Amino acid sequence: NTLNKLRVGITVKIRYYDIDAYTNIEGVVTEINLPYRRLKVIKTTIPFDDIYTIEMLGKDVCF
Repeated sequence: NTLNKLRVGITVKIRYYDIDAYTNIEGVVTEINLPYRRLKVIKTTIPFDDIYTIEMLGKDVCF
């Protein structure tokens, strides 16, 4: 449900599975790729299936 609310430019905190452990990242969403089911936060690409939690920290949109 939270993925549907995400937009490019929103600041988020994401906990996701990376190789062998859970990792946290905080930053601005720079890309949402629905066909490939990937989310990009700054320069980190995260597959939708690896996301554990998403917390929206800000609703400020940057263009």
